[in-house]
Amino acid sequence: MLYVSGQNDVLAVEIWRKDRQEWVAMRRAFGAEFDIPNPPPGAINLRFQVSGSAGLTWVVASNAIPKIWKAGVAYESAIQLQ
Repeated sequence: MLYVSGQNDVLAVEIWRKDRQEWVAMRRAFGAEFDIPNPPPGAINLRFQVSGSAGLTWVVASNAIPKIWKAGVAYESAIQLQ
């Protein structure tokens, strides 16, 4: 996951593991890039911990990555972290 800079800072990203029924932290790879070694199959839900003018908050993005995805492919989303 790559965050394009805006008014907020992304402090953490978590991925929903349906098989475990829990949020799992992604690793900050470099700057605004986050990754996870073994992502689950299917559509992926993400949540972002954001710091900005509204303070510290979590933003959930359901189906941020499509059900049929491939490693190494960039997927664009319209997620707005406000």
